[in-house]
Formats: sequence, C-alpha cells, structure tokens
Amino acid sequence: MLAREIHPKEHAGLSPFRQYTAPMLRFRETAARSDVGRQRRRNEDRFHVQPVPGLLLVADGLGGHNAGDVASTIAVTTCSETLTALGGALEPEQLRLAVAEANAAIFAAASNTPRWFGMGTTLVAAALCQGRLAVAHVGDSRLYRLRGGRLERLTRDHSFEEELLARGYSTTEALRRAESKALTRALGPSLEVEIDLASFDVHSGDVLLLCSDGLTGLNQRGGHDNITVVLALC
Repeated sequence: MLAREIHPKEHAGLSPFRQYTAPMLRFRETAARSDVGRQRRRNEDRFHVQPVPGLLLVADGLGGHNAGDVASTIAVTTCSETLTALGGALEPEQLRLAVAEANAAIFAAASNTPRWFGMGTTLVAAALCQGRLAVAHVGDSRLYRLRGGRLERLTRDHSFEEELLARGYSTTEALRRAESKALTRALGPSLEVEIDLASFDVHSGDVLLLCSDGLTGLNQRGGHDNITVVLALC
C-alpha cells in the first residue's frame, strides 16, 4: 500500500508516539519576594530569577555568623554569572560546578578579609537542563514542586534535625534537641563542600517553589527569620 500525505486537520488524530514535544527551555511565569521578618535587623537572604534559559536561586546567609549577607550575595552572583558566561543550553554538571565556584569564591573572600572569617550561606539552585529540571543544593533552603494539586519536597535538608529523622527519631524528639537546627553543610566555611545534584522530569503546568527556611518556620505570629520565596510556572 502506498503511503498517503496526511492533511493538517488529520494531525490531531495521530498516535502520541509520533508526536514530538520540544524540551522546555524557559519558565512561563516567575515571581519572587523577600522579607526581613519580625526579629532580624537585616535581610541576609538573596535570590536570582532568570526565566531564560531557566535559572532560579535562593541563598540564606548564616544568621549569627559573620557577614551572612555577604556570603549569600557572593553565592547568587557567582553562580548566575558563571552559568551566564557558559551560554547556550545548560547541563546538570554545569550547575554543580557553578555552585562549587560560588563556594570557592566565598571561601576566598573570607580568607582575604578577617572580619568575614567563617561566613557561609545555604544555596538551592534549579535550572532547566535538556528538557529536565536539574537541582543543586547545600544547606536547608528548599525546593518544592506542585503538580496535580500535590506539593512534593524535592530536596533534603543538610541539618542535624534531618539526620536525626533519618535515624528514626520522631519529629518531636528531633526538635527537642537544641542543636537540631544546626546545618551539617554550607557554602563558604570550607574550601570544598559536598553538593547534592539531582534531576527531575518537568511537566507543563508544574509550579516550582524555592524558599529559605524562614518560610518553613513561619507560624501564626509571623516569621522570626528572613523569608524568601521564588515561584516559577513551567
């Protein structure tokens, strides 16, 4: 049997296996907001939103440490500028390397400026890479995905509390420990840091939420910590 030309009106009835879906290369909509909270004197959170090629960053400078705001600023600036300089479509490994570059920049700045010694920050970075969502993070800033009415956390906190929960402690027991909020990883304090890198599928209509821990610690009396939220519609 000879093959026949398919009329454009018939295209909608083709098998989905024959249809090609272009990889997602940008976020359709984005929004971001940061607030100092009720108790902090300054905001040490920083964020970066770049719809094209699809890059989202949230950093939370370590409160109670030297120059947390400096560390978070260096983190988002170095990471975004490193990826922009690469140009073209991003790859997951490039995201990890950009976060590592941010860590080295913070450590170098602290080494050259005594009053910044020990400064550090969290960082969660999400980027559209080859039609998927690449995520690199250090610390307890989080990434959530809303899909089909279900909110799912995609990152695991690098904190003592999270380690206790992984060992089988109840949430109440973990929170009772005074040191439970202490971080087990952060950018800046050491020249090298372990960076979690993961990749997730992304669907049209997904909503991504990146936030500092000020949001997850929010209650009816408001937030005691800086609060930063970044939203992106895929």
